[in-house]
Amino acid sequence: LNDKQMKIIFKPHFSLHLFLCVVALIFITDVNAQNTKTIALESDMVEIPAGSFPFGTNKKDDLAEALSLGVPKPWYADEGPEQNIFLKTFYIDRYEVTNRHYKIYVDDVSAVAPTDWIENKFPDGKDDYPVINISWYEAANFCQWAGKKLPSEKQWEKAARGETGNEYPWGNEFQVDRANLSPKPGSKNSLAPVGSYSKGATPLGVHDMIGNVWEWVEDGYAPYKGSTYQ
Repeated sequence: LNDKQMKIIFKPHFSLHLFLCVVALIFITDVNAQNTKTIALESDMVEIPAGSFPFGTNKKDDLAEALSLGVPKPWYADEGPEQNIFLKTFYIDRYEVTNRHYKIYVDDVSAVAPTDWIENKFPDGKDDYPVINISWYEAANFCQWAGKKLPSEKQWEKAARGETGNEYPWGNEFQVDRANLSPKPGSKNSLAPVGSYSKGATPLGVHDMIGNVWEWVEDGYAPYKGSTYQ
């Protein structure tokens, strides 16, 4: 996942074909952070090099594709204007946080378990599935416990789109077999274990940045500076 922090916001150009509305977490670590806690979890993180990237987009939903799918807000409405943003090097988790990892945290600090767990236990056979049904606060607490934090929206987007601002994590051409996506608008697929769609990873190797579940980020929701969207 992200270096990792957590993700929450799928950009319209990433969620165009996404209809699963559940929440998972991802967290990130700043390479300059002090006193980072070492935890008893596998820590497979991806370095996102320092540099500039196009944050947001100037695209418009001129064909009203969102409305045709029953979404009242046009795609990209609150995603502009595009800005050139510089970020320092950071690390992000290669995969979303799993039930197995979150269980270690729940047991260690007696945290509230996700609402789909029974008696503090996740469903059988779901060890490597992304943890879902947790609040932003719970996600942030997990990351703090792990010695990390949620990624900012800018960090999440750079990890997902790269320095060139790809439309999708793998490039600019949509390919349905590269993510866990619903077959048609309004329908829902089952969740998949993290990393199930290796072809859909970013060039740097970050997985599941589109499809499967929504992800938390550090920021609250707000239109971009200079946006005309209300």
